[in-house]
Amino acid sequence: MTDDNAPTTRIAQLARELRRMPLGRQLIPMEAGLGWPIPIAAGEKAYVKFVFFGYQPVRGKDVTALVFPPSHTVTLDWVTGRPVEFVNLRYRNPDPQLDWTSQAGTFPHEAVGDSKSQYVANRQRAYELYDRLLNATAEGTPFPDDETAELSTLLRTLVEPDLLPYYAAIGPAFSQNFLGATP
Repeated sequence: MTDDNAPTTRIAQLARELRRMPLGRQLIPMEAGLGWPIPIAAGEKAYVKFVFFGYQPVRGKDVTALVFPPSHTVTLDWVTGRPVEFVNLRYRNPDPQLDWTSQAGTFPHEAVGDSKSQYVANRQRAYELYDRLLNATAEGTPFPDDETAELSTLLRTLVEPDLLPYYAAIGPAFSQNFLGATP
């Protein structure tokens, strides 16, 4: 992104539009943080599932926020940007063995490090790879192995480790392929 107001990737643009849609304004708590999207291939269609989680800012030297488990997901058609599914994870719990209400961790986590500029650069590169992955899925073309490996490496650094079990429950194929997490 060139600035906070101008998304340069399709994934960032869809996330921003989702927050402005009536669905996003009415059903997603304003204080919910946006997690890492989950790409979905269904037949010849590409979808992206946006994950929202609890996020409570705190003042601290090493921690900027408390992170809570995901609370909602919204799935959009990648090509049209239209919503196709909304899930309240408190109502439709994908794994009752997980605690979906208590604090799950903190941000930033150790793998992210102290450099905000490096985090932002890694997030931007991950978003670019999301765009390429979802475009390839929509076009029915393979996603290059080297880019799969790069996206996986970035996500294994960026995704909050304490949220991995929740991602495995919400998006098992994504978690297995990109995060190394299994349900």
